[in-house]
Amino acid sequence: AFLIMSQRRARIAVLGAGWWSQGWHLPHLSRHSEAEIVAIVEPNPHPRSAINELESTAALGERYGCPVFSSLADALASPLRLDGLLVCTSHASHFELGITGLRAGLHVLMEKPMTTDPEEALGLAAAAAAAERDQGLAFLINNTANYRAQSRAAAALVRERRRVGRV
Repeated sequence: AFLIMSQRRARIAVLGAGWWSQGWHLPHLSRHSEAEIVAIVEPNPHPRSAINELESTAALGERYGCPVFSSLADALASPLRLDGLLVCTSHASHFELGITGLRAGLHVLMEKPMTTDPEEALGLAAAAAAAERDQGLAFLINNTANYRAQSRAAAALVRERRRVGRV
């Protein structure tokens, strides 16, 4: 059941409030005319980063006008209506959050890597395929590096030469 975007905005819960969420996902989602941040899920009320200063979850909730939950289970148990999840948490948590989202009937956009374990990746891929087939759910891995000039040039070299060469 894909959303008809002209009718309403996609209701998104952002999982994780680290530097990637605060510096990229939350600001961009908040400006997107077809998306609405309806929840932030972060277990640490004061996220930390070695890269930059981060806002507390209370400040983020106020900034983006949404509730903050300490777990996905709490968000799912609330009366909130969600359409999808944006998973930008620690890599080791991706499998559990992705599976939980799909089982809850939600679309999932996940930061790379998909998981940190090959068996979990296979299980998540199978669950995503079944969710797409049975419920029309989308499961996507965000890998924008594929579109960088350097990545495209490297892919072209491998395609043209049919080998990687000396490293």
